[in-house]
Amino acid sequence: MKLTNNEIRDINRYLEKGKPLPEKYRFLLFEDKREVELVWNGKISEVCNVVLPFQVIEQVDEPREEKTVKLQMDLFDMQTGQQIKGWNYKLIWGDNKLILSSLKNGPLREEIEAQGGGDFIYCELMKYNEAFMDKIQVAITSKELVKIWKNIAKNSFLNWYVNSEMPEEAINDFIEIGKAENGLDKQKKLLAELLNKNQLYVNLSEIDNEDFNVSEEDKELNRLFYGETYNG
Repeated sequence: MKLTNNEIRDINRYLEKGKPLPEKYRFLLFEDKREVELVWNGKISEVCNVVLPFQVIEQVDEPREEKTVKLQMDLFDMQTGQQIKGWNYKLIWGDNKLILSSLKNGPLREEIEAQGGGDFIYCELMKYNEAFMDKIQVAITSKELVKIWKNIAKNSFLNWYVNSEMPEEAINDFIEIGKAENGLDKQKKLLAELLNKNQLYVNLSEIDNEDFNVSEEDKELNRLFYGETYNG
């Protein structure tokens, strides 16, 4: 471990004042395995261990032909036609963090391990206005928020009552709000209210719209997933 005189001086100053060391010194002082970590304003380090029940919405595992049932008496229920044990695929809708926590800590884990484990594919909706919401949340200065406002006015789906123009007077008023107590939070709230919450994600019906720049790979995945629904 090699530290410059300036780095040693800065570390001593933080220690003398009883303040936590900046993140950059963690890898300089401790030379164990380095990991890449995303850090943003408001991020919490709590580990989610919640276990939520999975509710069956639909089953599509019925045998297609009667002869299949006869050959697999121990696999399908004779009355309902539904699979009794074992499974190949499960489609789970919900929050990624809550799903993983429930799979890891809940009763379904034993079923997965009994099958010898499993592979997971994670898919998420393509963000539209939600992408602007993310930028608003992680902004740490009023200057950043003004830039985000300009981007929102030009590229987002605004609420019907919002004027997309940004007069100089409105910008100055917005900057003044940021100077007040809790001004940054107030500015974030104002920007969030501009966005139409019904357009947080790209709708399936708009997937071929060039404005959203959806890749051909994503389009093909939606065709396979939604089938006839994709074509309206």
